[in-house]
Amino acid sequence: MNSDFSQTLEHWQNFYLLAGGASATLVGLLFVAVSLHIDLFSDDSELRVREVAEQTLISFFIVLITALVLNSANPSPAGVGLPVLILGIFNIARAILSIIHRIQAAMQHLHGLRDVGRYLLWMLLLPTASLIMIGVALTLLNGDTSKLYWLIWAVIITLISATTNAWNMMIQLAVYKHRRAAHPQSTGAPATGKANAVKS
Repeated sequence: MNSDFSQTLEHWQNFYLLAGGASATLVGLLFVAVSLHIDLFSDDSELRVREVAEQTLISFFIVLITALVLNSANPSPAGVGLPVLILGIFNIARAILSIIHRIQAAMQHLHGLRDVGRYLLWMLLLPTASLIMIGVALTLLNGDTSKLYWLIWAVIITLISATTNAWNMMIQLAVYKHRRAAHPQSTGAPATGKANAVKS
């Protein structure tokens, strides 16, 4: 049974190698982006950007770990199913907490039921991916690989969510830097012009 299980997983190795490689590359780029804007991430007034960066990093790591598990040597139903199940449960727990927090924050900025509905639809992508991971993991624990193709969608959805978060984070960083440049006094930066005027 384990040999049939291993042979089936071998057919998916190229996909998970590609997904894992993409995730590892994007994790590296995320670290570069954070290091280039470390002053913003260390500012307590920019907690939203830090939160998005953490969620993005976790999503990329989930895809990366899933790829490593699926490409492990001599895979067994428990050796593959259990890690995927744990990742799915962890992912849905953090997604629910994030949804609650972000809805509370978004209600202050979104106007109209249409905007709220569109926002909620996007936020439900990550829990959907998590539920798919949990369902596939339960079948894998029983040695059934017939639903393994559904895991592809979980990986794709997680990558889309993480990449979109990373893009939004970069847009927010640009907005914050522009705001700081336009209003340096509000961010604690020295008001050079006023200081010179006082000296003169």
